[in-house]
Amino acid sequence: MRSPKSCQDSFRTCGSAGIDNAVTPSLRRRLLHASAWTTASPAVNMAIQLTRSLVLTHLLFPEAFGLMALVSVIMQGLAMCSDMGLSPNIIQSQRAESPVFLQTAWTLQILRGFCLWLMCCACAWPATIIYNEPALAWLLPICGLNLFIAGFHSTGWPMHDRAMLRARITLISWLVATINLVALIALAWWLRSVWALVIGALIGTVLRLGLGFLLLPSIKHRFRLERSALRELIGFGKWILLSTLLTFFAMQLDRLMLGRLIPMATLGVYSIALVLANVPRDLLQALSSFVLLPVLSEQLRTTRQSIHETVIRAREVLLRIGLLICLGVAFFAPAFFHLYDDRYADAAWIAQLLAFSAWVSVLNATTSSVLLALGDSKALAVGNMLNVIVTLGGALTGFHFFSLSGFIIGYSAGTAAGELTLGLWMRRYHTNILNQDASVTFPGLAATAMYLLFLYGLRSVGVDTNIWVSSGAGVVVWLLTAFVVAPAVLRELVPDLHIPVLRQRSRMSGLP
Repeated sequence: MRSPKSCQDSFRTCGSAGIDNAVTPSLRRRLLHASAWTTASPAVNMAIQLTRSLVLTHLLFPEAFGLMALVSVIMQGLAMCSDMGLSPNIIQSQRAESPVFLQTAWTLQILRGFCLWLMCCACAWPATIIYNEPALAWLLPICGLNLFIAGFHSTGWPMHDRAMLRARITLISWLVATINLVALIALAWWLRSVWALVIGALIGTVLRLGLGFLLLPSIKHRFRLERSALRELIGFGKWILLSTLLTFFAMQLDRLMLGRLIPMATLGVYSIALVLANVPRDLLQALSSFVLLPVLSEQLRTTRQSIHETVIRAREVLLRIGLLICLGVAFFAPAFFHLYDDRYADAAWIAQLLAFSAWVSVLNATTSSVLLALGDSKALAVGNMLNVIVTLGGALTGFHFFSLSGFIIGYSAGTAAGELTLGLWMRRYHTNILNQDASVTFPGLAATAMYLLFLYGLRSVGVDTNIWVSSGAGVVVWLLTAFVVAPAVLRELVPDLHIPVLRQRSRMSGLP
């Protein structure tokens, strides 16, 4: 396998002669190849995760998932509060192919991982008091070892992302997820406690570390702190640090607050609902980080012409894909959670409400990657600050009046406020993404209204709208929406594909 450097050198042919020539055939091939693998990776991982969720819920109690949800959110908070954006920096930096630069980034990553583990140990005792859960005193220090081990990950991961060489990364991720699934099921069957989840997480982290060094060639790793590399890494990361700190509070406030507001078993059901509801968000975040960000970064390293057209076209495809996935979650959640036992029945309506929050997160993920490609990490900090403020006020107010459903709606309002802020900020680059957000959101709102009206009409004539009837209605509405939304996606991804019906439908609906 060629190194990321040689691959990138051979592929760097991006031109600057307008939107039709902005993505050269070489770059287009890499874009489609990376998109395919990036889409397949979270899709398969989500399938594995959903399978794991389905099996483990029959072996473990909801309280176990509630405890791990708290541990995970605390660990994510510590990780994001210290995130300096090392991977995005490597992807967009001019110096990323320098061994000195990569060795400095790797050393910083290890130091950060060690500090994170110490912080997990320090947070254990306060967490047991705040949440009145003695098990956290041991869970946090042991789970925190994952952060320390992850600090040693090879720089081959971001370098392959930079060159959009996603195939090997994807295959490694699938292998780790599959082995981890088998280990988790065996541990859960044997231990029947939260410790099965803890040990399984450690196994997955160690596997990812070893396979990364074995299968992702990179520079010779050694400890080094070079002054100019440090200045660049810290200079880029200072706003990333603030942004990710605020992102954590914006995205994880739900579990932090709900850990105090609702019983631990209910929090466990909520976390199970998140497994399905987060599918569109995770997929689009992966596409934005591993496809959109490298593509735009490569183009902007050579030219800043046609930024508006490039951004709009790239987001258009991702947003339409994200919309269809979000609608699928909303329409089919009841049928999916019918596979679980009665203890998790409430996860169905929770996932349906969370689907709207997932859609706003899709909008936000694509916008954030555009701003990172432009090197404007300050905008993310500003947007996430407003996100946190509105989320905190909206979620607590919603919970006070409408319990958990009101909490979810208020939480979604915060994410929408953050996207509005980033959209207004993008006008500095003469790019109006808010109009695009509205135009893609409208078919989703129309589909949701059609679905609800259809169910209301059936109930009004005395038809029992059980799980299978509502799922059938969802299939019909989803297919109609896909018929409207899909042509633009197919025409962009496969420009030489000629399907007269789709082309005619695209002209009738006025899609770009």
